[in-house]
Amino acid sequence: MRTTLDLTTPLTDDALVSDSDLIGFDHPRDIVRDPVLTLARKRQLLAYWASDIHAVTGMPALRSYRFGPAVSIDDLAEALRQLDEMVDLPAVSAGRSSSVVA
Repeated sequence: MRTTLDLTTPLTDDALVSDSDLIGFDHPRDIVRDPVLTLARKRQLLAYWASDIHAVTGMPALRSYRFGPAVSIDDLAEALRQLDEMVDLPAVSAGRSSSVVA
């Protein structure tokens, strides 16, 4: 249950992602290639996976979520760079339709 303080404190991107959201993704490229996820959601998932809370003990260049595979931080950074080069077509289409004045 959220307290009054919680209700006035904005949620961070990390608060919207949990390890269970990463289940089924064995490599960062799987997230990049997912046809259903928006670019924003892909970015959230990759950033969460890359965060220091997922650093493998004794191997800080690797990241692993609970029950997930260990991947290099370089692979995660490369996946985030790939997202920077993509255009979120559904978001662009939605932006155009909402800006049309009747």
